[in-house]
Amino acid sequence: MHLETAVWISRLGSYAAAAAQLNTTQPTVSSRIKELEERLGIQVFEKTGRRMVLTVKGRTLVDRCAPLLDRMEGVLRSVTDTRDMHGTLRLGCGEIFAMTKLAGIMKRAREAFPNVNWEIDVDLTINLKSKLQRAALDMAIMVSTDDDVSQAASLSRLNLAWMADMAFAKENDLGHGREDLARVPVWTLSRPSLQYGLTAACLPDPRQSHKLNTCNHVKSLIEVVASGAGIAMLPDTLIEGDSKYGSLMRIFPDLDPVPIEFYMAKRSDTHDSLVFEAFDFISLNTCD
Repeated sequence: MHLETAVWISRLGSYAAAAAQLNTTQPTVSSRIKELEERLGIQVFEKTGRRMVLTVKGRTLVDRCAPLLDRMEGVLRSVTDTRDMHGTLRLGCGEIFAMTKLAGIMKRAREAFPNVNWEIDVDLTINLKSKLQRAALDMAIMVSTDDDVSQAASLSRLNLAWMADMAFAKENDLGHGREDLARVPVWTLSRPSLQYGLTAACLPDPRQSHKLNTCNHVKSLIEVVASGAGIAMLPDTLIEGDSKYGSLMRIFPDLDPVPIEFYMAKRSDTHDSLVFEAFDFISLNTCD
């Protein structure tokens, strides 16, 4: 327990953060480190600014202990029933994924982790990356990843298609392809979303991207297009089977982009067993 406490302080940088991770109090953490230092006859940590940093001997101790603790944690995870796990997981995801996949994942996750609470944060990928870096999220589902920030697993694909309201398409004689994009209002998500870049690349002249109409909310964007206010590149699931967006129709099939790839990411320095279990569960239980 004392060595584990030292490892978590080194990873998180403070007694308070380690106490939160270990579900104990800061005085208890301080007491453990004092007892460890007295037993070994060395100083393990020293304070630098607001952070607790390892001394030279403390670094040697942690470097040797951390791999052993990680292996032990792996063994414990292999025999732990996820239904007995407790805690709160902070999961970020993009809005398109939230609209198309999240409900099914959360239903299955509730069955596998009945005692876990979830905090869902819907945001743009660029903001989700930043939150992972700041440890404001435990995991995130994004359309791209940074290997130096997170560990990632491929989840699923989502096809986008150009769509318009049926009446709007007929009124404007849509169906000629790229040249039509210069004649009617084109809508997309705001910068710096992936959809904005894909939409701008389809324009007859990409230098005219400043003429794009933007909306930072996927559901509102869909409603705008369904009302006949323009066209947009939207998830093709909107026109599959019965849909409340029944007025939408597919246009310009030759301009459809490559599918969006979704990835599950977590911070590369996390060692929380609940995060590992949830990461593996979502990675294995998300399908196209």
